Amino acid sequence: INAACTINQRGYVSGTPTTVANQYTLDRWRVVTSGQNLSWAASGAINIMTAPAGGAEQVIEGCNILGGTYVLNWLGTATAKVNGVDVTKGGTFTLPANANATLRFTGGTFSMPQLELGTVPTTFELRPIAAEFQMLWRYFRRVTLSGAQRFASAACISASQVECALHLPVPMRVPPSLGAQASANFNPTTAAGTSAGAFVNLFAGYSCTTQIVYFTANGSSGLVAGNATSILANASTYFDFDAEL
Repeated sequence: INAACTINQRGYVSGTPTTVANQYTLDRWRVVTSGQNLSWAASGAINIMTAPAGGAEQVIEGCNILGGTYVLNWLGTATAKVNGVDVTKGGTFTLPANANATLRFTGGTFSMPQLELGTVPTTFELRPIAAEFQMLWRYFRRVTLSGAQRFASAACISASQVECALHLPVPMRVPPSLGAQASANFNPTTAAGTSAGAFVNLFAGYSCTTQIVYFTANGSSGLVAGNATSILANASTYFDFDAEL
């Protein structure tokens, strides 16, 4: 997924050193070794990637693997491994059904990687961008917001606390963890439609399924229990749903 390497929901900047092992950069691609980086150069509708010495990799979810003989192809100078075993361009290998597989590129450039069932590589498939986002949202989704932009409707359950339910556009791989740039970047509205105090804790409590997220935010002020409210961004910020492998 994201084989064109152009979708970058996290806003990772090309060439930026990572701070933890297996840090995700471009969507679905992670840098294996902390302190190394992934860089790229645009080339038409794709990016040409440069993988570091420790590797850039993608874990392919087992439910997408039928099992049998697979073939891998790509352009560039990087070397490739599948599940730790070297694979040459156009090389074949066997994968078990319904088991995750890890594709890693190391120490050079790569573009248009394609791993597929069979023994002969086919022409690279560039999927429509809308379809690619739908596939990526199974694993990670970032909602980016600007100041004074409404994010969600919610219900006031006290003078300082709200409860919100969000329906996800695509079922996620597992119930996601939630993240935001800062709780103080969000606030609810009062009954008069003005901004109430910023939240102290955006995720005072939450529970999730793969399709619905419930969370309670607290630390605001000036709310009336039982009233409806909207959650606003009061600065440029983001809200994350994370179900990565």
